[in-house]
Amino acid sequence: MGRRPCIDPERLTVEAYRRTGEGVWTLRDVPNGELLYLDGLKLEIAWQRVFRNVVE
Repeated sequence: MGRRPCIDPERLTVEAYRRTGEGVWTLRDVPNGELLYLDGLKLEIAWQRVFRNVVE
């Protein structure tokens, strides 16, 4: 089972965990403009779509 992404609507940041082929979990920031891949759901979503209803 995968780990959930960390989404911060106040800072407009996304962090995502991913398991490597060796079974090691890594954490990476998903930069604005990149796709967020949710392997467990077989889903990819645009960063902008994650925050589309957030008012700055």
